[in-house]
Amino acid sequence: MSLTRPVAPPARNPLDKDSFLRSKEISFGSAMGVCSGYLFKKLGKMFVLVAGLGYVTLQMLANAGYIQVNWMLIESRFNDKLDLDRDGKVTVKDAKYGLNWITDLLTRNVQFKSTFVGGFYLGFRYG
Repeated sequence: MSLTRPVAPPARNPLDKDSFLRSKEISFGSAMGVCSGYLFKKLGKMFVLVAGLGYVTLQMLANAGYIQVNWMLIESRFNDKLDLDRDGKVTVKDAKYGLNWITDLLTRNVQFKSTFVGGFYLGFRYG
């Protein structure tokens, strides 16, 4: 009878494909989150600027008598496009629904999602 010591299983390499933490995925998710947050912030500012200037221009032209704006039609089309939860009003819940939809679209797994959202916050906050 030979006495042998039990052999310990080999240590897991953190870079293995079936490892829970993947450093490349963490850094890629963070980088993409920062870039997306920065882009959303800049595009959001540009959208608000264009929408505000468009509204002011329409009001000036309407007050001068050059055009007549059908605000009821604009409001109904606005509600049709942006009322995501279909409750008849555009509210903060619609914005949250849209943000959740975009986040789920851009991310699928937990690790990438958490690093993406953290990076998105940093890019949006400091961009």
